[in-house]
Amino acid sequence: MTLEFRIEPTATVAAAEERARRPVVTVAVCALVVELVLAATTYGTNDITSWRDFARAVSLVGPVQVYGYQFTNDLYNHPPLVGFFLVAVNGLSRLGLQLNFTLRAISSICETASALLLFDLLRTRHSLQSARRAGVLVAASPVLVMVSGFHGNTDPIFIMFMIAALWLLADKDRPCLAGAMLAAGMSTKIVAAVILPILVVWAWKQGRRRFVCFTSGCLGLLLLIWTPAIVTEWSPLLHNVVGYGGVSARPWGLPQFAAWAGLPRAAAWLAGGGRALIVLACSLLPAFAVHRKPEVVAEAVALSVAGFLLLSPAFGVQYLLWPVALAYALDFRAATIYNILASVLAVGLYMQWSGGVVLNNAESAPLTEGERLFASLVWAALFVVVARGVSIVTSGREERGAAVFDNVLSGRGVSSG
Repeated sequence: MTLEFRIEPTATVAAAEERARRPVVTVAVCALVVELVLAATTYGTNDITSWRDFARAVSLVGPVQVYGYQFTNDLYNHPPLVGFFLVAVNGLSRLGLQLNFTLRAISSICETASALLLFDLLRTRHSLQSARRAGVLVAASPVLVMVSGFHGNTDPIFIMFMIAALWLLADKDRPCLAGAMLAAGMSTKIVAAVILPILVVWAWKQGRRRFVCFTSGCLGLLLLIWTPAIVTEWSPLLHNVVGYGGVSARPWGLPQFAAWAGLPRAAAWLAGGGRALIVLACSLLPAFAVHRKPEVVAEAVALSVAGFLLLSPAFGVQYLLWPVALAYALDFRAATIYNILASVLAVGLYMQWSGGVVLNNAESAPLTEGERLFASLVWAALFVVVARGVSIVTSGREERGAAVFDNVLSGRGVSSG
């Protein structure tokens, strides 16, 4: 009896991957065109007004001293890289590119990159068919399109940095660059720090070289970006950035449920001292799972991001974007349901704030009771995503890995779906 091994040639596998990638690229480019048109023809939300004030302040006092600048109506709560980003935006403004276009165009490009990176992450962990479908649904996601092309904020940028850091570290063996990507994400929006322990633990488990390169890349860029502000503007930096707890309106998740239940102290605790526990839980528990089973690093990162939004006491419509892409690493159906519901909520709010079907200048307003109820439905969909993530990171992917190996031995190889 002869045991015959039949493994598809590398060229065949590469061709199948290219066929699966093609529709993702096509949809991502089409979505990017839509986003750029939105960025060029609409004003956006009232966040654009705040960004204009921030850019004006940076032009007056510089990217570091902006933390000490006295704004009339705004709070400059962005990490130090954003100040240097605004220096570049101001330079482009002098060339004729307005801030409300530049900010959203860059966000749109980053959102497109996230969809392509997600496909690459999933194709090595799931079937090509699943990776292709997820990539297409992320690229075409209305909530991603609207936040990137219309809203006007840096959320798509820091999400792209996080996904790139995971991809470079876990799949491409580029630990130094991965560390720099995560540092850039943390220096764009401090929320990105929630996945730092996960990637540090994974790099440690992979050996000294990866650990040293990753931590050096991350720490080196963090020091370069943050040191000037820490030295000269420590007090406002600590208060406005590190200690920022979101706006006072909390129509999302646990604080909203506590308010409905008549438990104002619980809602206040979640927005105060409870925030630190939320961050620790969303960082350290997935990191512990990776310490036990390093193969679930992508799922652990996805769980950390989704769990952080699930438990977060703060809310902004743009926050709905955070877990959309990475949720597909956990469960396709649950991620798609969240994607759809979050899109309905975001598009509905933007249209209402714009005063009708035609989008232009959306002035945010407190959520109505009906909108809060629908937001709770979106939260419930995210809860399912997180529950699925907990199941995966605690059980691992051994069974799935065994099934893939069995497919290879049986000659079925990799399917493009």
